[in-house]
Amino acid sequence: MNGGIRISHAKKCYGQNVIIPDLSLEIKEGEFFTLLGPSGCGKTTLLRMIAGFNSIEDGDFYFGDTRINNLDPAKRNIGMVFQNYAIFPNMSVKQNVVFGLKNRKLPKDEIERRCEKFLKIMKIEEMKDRMPDRLSGGQQQRVALARALAIEPDVLLMDEPLSNLDAKLRIEMREAIKEMQNELGITTVYVTHDQEEAMAISDRIAVMNLGVIQQVGTPKELYLRPRNQFVANFVGTSNFLYATVRVKEGRKYLVFDNGYELEMKNLSEEAADGLRVMAAVRPEEFILHKEPTAFRATVHQSSFLGLNTHYFAHLEDGTDIQVVRESEFNDKTAIGSVIYLTMNPDKINILSEDGSHTLIVEETSDNA
Repeated sequence: MNGGIRISHAKKCYGQNVIIPDLSLEIKEGEFFTLLGPSGCGKTTLLRMIAGFNSIEDGDFYFGDTRINNLDPAKRNIGMVFQNYAIFPNMSVKQNVVFGLKNRKLPKDEIERRCEKFLKIMKIEEMKDRMPDRLSGGQQQRVALARALAIEPDVLLMDEPLSNLDAKLRIEMREAIKEMQNELGITTVYVTHDQEEAMAISDRIAVMNLGVIQQVGTPKELYLRPRNQFVANFVGTSNFLYATVRVKEGRKYLVFDNGYELEMKNLSEEAADGLRVMAAVRPEEFILHKEPTAFRATVHQSSFLGLNTHYFAHLEDGTDIQVVRESEFNDKTAIGSVIYLTMNPDKINILSEDGSHTLIVEETSDNA
């Protein structure tokens, strides 16, 4: 089967509770695709529908041109990696890796070839005779990956595979997973609630909330041009400030509630004179000034994080904001300090007043 996945008008219910109301999605063959969202948004439910572990109330699921709705999970040729590793504690590393191959009754030399190949890819060849209780969490997850890959599946499905690891191991493992996927070119569907993890490893991401896909795009597209308030606040952090559109001599301006005017050159036709809008401003999109300017804010907390320093401040109207700038050795911005801010009009995002959709007209590629 072709490794691309197409989902058309999928629906999933548990009794009267509708988890996924109407979801359509296309995942390209060979891409690393992530389902990202908060707990309870339906991402694991969708993954289990792809795997065949959950029933499908409505809609169609395809691997390539093959409809798989009623196809037995064992015949879908998928590899699955879970949060809890799910390796057999009474088997060695090698025995775990070859388990699926033996079940498929492959020739012994083919079993050996694949076992050696995937032990090497996952960098655990020297541990092949160890038992799982002698492995770290990261090593156990490498075993689980090698076992899932050894059957040479058309699709690899991963459900929060790194959530049980500590921070350093998570970074190490996500690099190993991406390196593996690049080498093999296998269609991969990955579930996580960690937006940093998703941004680091994905070709494209679908942001989900309440069973509905909010936006599909590359990490860059989601961060720089979120389509609504949920995406702007879930993928990274945004400050939300209200303004009114004013049109003067054919030019469009935002007039913020404190009177600050900012010319915008990429607003849609919907942004007519007098329209109330929401500006979504990333912390690094604020520009700090030493002299009084557009916004005056008082710092109530700061966090030094190496390359950058994060400031938490109040605007004069009481609005809480976050500001990020490159760390400086002689920075004297203490708690209680007053800072002055403007913003970069080419980078900020303008949304409808209710935050439901963007008013930016720049084109993006491959969005669903």
